[in-house]
Amino acid sequence: RVGGVGVLPVLVSCLESAEKELQQNAAGALMNLALLDENRTAIGAVGSIPPLVKLLRARGILQSLAVGALESLALDNANKARIIEEGGIPLLVGLLASDVKSARLSAIGALQSLALLDEGKERIAASGGIAPLVEVLRCDGEDELVRALGALQNVARKPENKAEIASSGAIPLLVELLSRDDA
Repeated sequence: RVGGVGVLPVLVSCLESAEKELQQNAAGALMNLALLDENRTAIGAVGSIPPLVKLLRARGILQSLAVGALESLALDNANKARIIEEGGIPLLVGLLASDVKSARLSAIGALQSLALLDEGKERIAASGGIAPLVEVLRCDGEDELVRALGALQNVARKPENKAEIASSGAIPLLVELLSRDDA
């Protein structure tokens, strides 16, 4: 648990540093700290979300650490709203096509959480996120598949999104998944 030692503002300022190594270390620390429920609200409240969203445009390990932190932070309702407000959804949707499995997996997980809010459902659809989430259903990775199914389930709770999910080819893929021997 993060106490009143003032480390969070320091980590946030490091995210905005020009030094990549400092950014990576700060993003990694925030990612790890955000794994604990009791830290998520405090991390979001000190202004970590705007620079983390900005770092989704980075490449490599820095991007993976930023999206990993946002995935955990998105489990907190206040942080969900902050991520959406900062324009995180289109960037997370873009990461669904990432060649880096950890970044892709965290992006799917973050979208799954963000889709619990009505605004998240709307923004995922508006950002073109439904078709790429359906496409994940074709992958062999169990973790990706489970998270994509959860994200689509949440997005489908908005009636306007159901037709787009169906027209993106989800129904035959879902039937196929249900027919698998390991289902």
